[in-house]
Amino acid sequence: MKMADELQSRLENWVRDKCSHLKCALCQSVRWKVGDLLLPVRANPADEPSAEEPLMAQLVCKNCAHVVLFDVRRIIGWREEGVIDPSKTMIF
Repeated sequence: MKMADELQSRLENWVRDKCSHLKCALCQSVRWKVGDLLLPVRANPADEPSAEEPLMAQLVCKNCAHVVLFDVRRIIGWREEGVIDPSKTMIF
């Protein structure tokens, strides 16, 4: 699903803040474009589609089209009311 301009701007700002030196893992390019929002996949195709919120946002390399996915539920400011990360922090 296409990303609204406001959400695209939020994702771009978040990526600049958190990943300012992001290089493509395949071609080492630093040129990216925002792709689509990905909705959850239904486990049972017979289930009725619902208006679920997107889970992932694509960042696409402009050189080789490699796709990086970001979990939008954990990006602060994605929603107006803010997002709280429910996961536990793991340190390796």
